[in-house]
Amino acid sequence: MEVVIDNTDERLGSGLLARVTFQSANTPRLLIPQSALSGFEEGRLSSRKGSVFVVVGDRVQERPVTLGQQHGDKVEVLRGLNPGERYVLRASRPLRDGDRIRPSLLSEG
Repeated sequence: MEVVIDNTDERLGSGLLARVTFQSANTPRLLIPQSALSGFEEGRLSSRKGSVFVVVGDRVQERPVTLGQQHGDKVEVLRGLNPGERYVLRASRPLRDGDRIRPSLLSEG
């Protein structure tokens, strides 16, 4: 493998070794339904940024997320949401940061 590094100040000499780590293609991905994105328009994402409403106690917190690849009706979340965090999939009314919520009986534990 050859690596090209900007060395305009000539601090690096030839023949040096470098240690690199490659990320496995099998890294688990965090996928959420596109409908969980605040302001989602059916069938299309306008950018790689979005936001989701995360459930914190009996309230919601709007959180910005960085989005990755689209997989059917789901989208990969690269940053901003952790695995296992509860988020709002759909609401009966538009939500605002800090709104109090009452999860439906169908909500997962």
